[in-house]
Amino acid sequence: MDKAAIREAEKYDGTWVLLTNDDTISIEDAASGYKSLMVIERCFRTLKRTRIKMEPLHHWLPRRIETHVKICVLALLIEG
Repeated sequence: MDKAAIREAEKYDGTWVLLTNDDTISIEDAASGYKSLMVIERCFRTLKRTRIKMEPLHHWLPRRIETHVKICVLALLIEG
């Protein structure tokens, strides 16, 4: 193992970069929104490890959009 390379890489642990095309929001708002997305994604991963059968949803039908929103709410409830 290259210990020097590991030490160099450790300098960047915990650092992340966001790129947005919305120049009307603050850096803090962009970071907060991104962190919220990470919470949702973690919740979806938790749901997928259960026995609930989930498949990708295509969002052009109102029924599917409603289902997606309900799953997001369920994910948030599980996280809470």
